[in-house]
Amino acid sequence: MTASLKAKTYQNIGYNAVTKAVTFIFQAAANIILARHLTPDDYGVIGFAMIFINFLSQFNDFGINSAVVQEKELTDSSLYTGFSMKVLLGFLALMLSLIVAPLANYFFDNLAVVNVVRLISLSFIINTMSFLPTTLMTRELNYKLLGFAQMGAALMTSSVSIALVLNGFTYWSIVIANVCASVMSVVILNLLHPVRPRFHLDRAKALHYLQFGGNLLLSGLVTFALINTDNLVIGSLEGAKTLGFYALAFTWGSVISGISWSVISTLLFPTFARIQEDRARIKRGYLMTLEMVALLGIMANLSLFIASREFLVYLGDGSDKWLPALQAFRILCVYGMIRTILEPVAGVIISLGHTGLLLKANCLATLLQVVLLYPVLRRFGIEGVAALVTVSYAAQYLVYFPALKKEIGLKFGDVFSSLRTAIFAGIVVYLLSNFFALSGMHRYGAGDLWIKLLVSAGFFFLVHGQLSRWRILREIRSLLGGLKPAQQVP
Repeated sequence: MTASLKAKTYQNIGYNAVTKAVTFIFQAAANIILARHLTPDDYGVIGFAMIFINFLSQFNDFGINSAVVQEKELTDSSLYTGFSMKVLLGFLALMLSLIVAPLANYFFDNLAVVNVVRLISLSFIINTMSFLPTTLMTRELNYKLLGFAQMGAALMTSSVSIALVLNGFTYWSIVIANVCASVMSVVILNLLHPVRPRFHLDRAKALHYLQFGGNLLLSGLVTFALINTDNLVIGSLEGAKTLGFYALAFTWGSVISGISWSVISTLLFPTFARIQEDRARIKRGYLMTLEMVALLGIMANLSLFIASREFLVYLGDGSDKWLPALQAFRILCVYGMIRTILEPVAGVIISLGHTGLLLKANCLATLLQVVLLYPVLRRFGIEGVAALVTVSYAAQYLVYFPALKKEIGLKFGDVFSSLRTAIFAGIVVYLLSNFFALSGMHRYGAGDLWIKLLVSAGFFFLVHGQLSRWRILREIRSLLGGLKPAQQVP
């Protein structure tokens, strides 16, 4: 990347990091309180309802956002064509959700899912009003303003859900909070970057967007199957309570990969799209990103793994309510490490326009999961499902690596060089935790939990820093030292 674009990217990573840190604090506080006041059945209702919502959201997006961001030259005709298509798709998704919601009764043993799906689906049409400001700010790489909207939505979600659950609204506290957050996000985005909505449809451009988004839609549907088939099968065969255990384990096991995606990986697509002709710079940027996310992903997920028992007891307010999820949670912490490392690939692939590769990779992972899910659940329970999900997700790299080798000249040695320090540091810290009996210390106070988390993360950071000679910190320091206040992206 050019120096100015690289500087802008690091600035945006900083903005995203602050945004995600603030939103994580809000969300973590809410999730802890929710876990203490809701039952596994409540979590099961929300988890099953989100299967339907996530399915319909694929049609609501259709890759239109990515198609508009990827445009080399964006005209008003192109922008408003994208907006018009988003509004139409939003209405279609809303209508579909009202129609298909009753189907939940055939899969799940709780009739409340139907009304939950219907209420959350209001967000489909609400979120269309954020398309214009979000698209323009993303193209401008203006993640500072985008961060304000994310923090506002997180504050709304957390405060509303906490207030409602404390007043006995059970799972409805999550549902209502999500709808309120969509409204808050739309309001903030349009205040920060006002754009007058206008309906316009260029047929040629609309056809191009549909063609571009077709593979993204299919990839999204396959990804939906990959992420939600486990919930569907567990909920249908084992009921709300077992699904609640699995949903909580998956939520916390994948939380770090979600943070990594929001802070770093979401920047790769618009950044690499600007330099899509220079494959060498894309390769350097990808490898640097890979090293950074490996550091964060392995450090955070390993710390959660080591403190997993204390963490679940803490969520249960000192009780063993969530301990049946322990082994699944530990396996999904490993899943979180792998997912964090794989997330940056999508930004590279989409920026190069090869959306079909996403579809191939997701198909491979989904095929493995769908074929093996039922026998694995019956034989090994939710722990086996967690392991299957982990292996299936990792299998995607069998498709990605040959493509990256061809497109940007990536070699296995390049990948190993970016990952080896974090992997080795993780092994050292895990062995140390067992040697000093950190992972066997079964005291459940909040202080003991935080000691475990901080000591584990601190050991990892020190070992990683010594092995890498603090290369990432030196890179960031040198970059920040060279930034100029008036610096602009060319």
